[in-house]
Amino acid sequence: MESQLPGTDPRQSDRPAAPVEPNVDDRYLVVGGGRRGRALADSLASHHTVVHVDTDPDAVADVANYDAAHVPDEAALVAQVVAHAAPTDPLVVLAPTDARTLLLVQRLRTTGAFERIYAALQDPRNAAAFAIPDVEVVCPGDAIAAAIATGRTNVHRDD
Repeated sequence: MESQLPGTDPRQSDRPAAPVEPNVDDRYLVVGGGRRGRALADSLASHHTVVHVDTDPDAVADVANYDAAHVPDEAALVAQVVAHAAPTDPLVVLAPTDARTLLLVQRLRTTGAFERIYAALQDPRNAAAFAIPDVEVVCPGDAIAAAIATGRTNVHRDD
């Protein structure tokens, strides 16, 4: 077993624990997700440059307003992202299950090539498994609830 030099533990980070605010100039990479990934890429593309890489050919077919690529499997998915993403490109990882999302996040994180990875979870009870430096958990249910709450406070009513 090899020993590590002090201060080189890849699990530790000196980056702040607070979420990093996205920059309007960021290019987002949507990794996987099938139809959910496509919907997210479509939404992000209205304000950002987007690339969507997926193993589901239907999810990346006939895309007009951003770049999209089909890859045959998860190994190719990771290789494609590592080869073409810049370190500052935020990655949004979606998979059919939280377990698959965790595996993809771990594979991408261990490359050391990315500063920000967002893991979209299906079940917020799994968030503790994603306590990985530079990985932020996004729970769609929480995001929907926040959007509804914000919409209620911003909607003008004539009653």
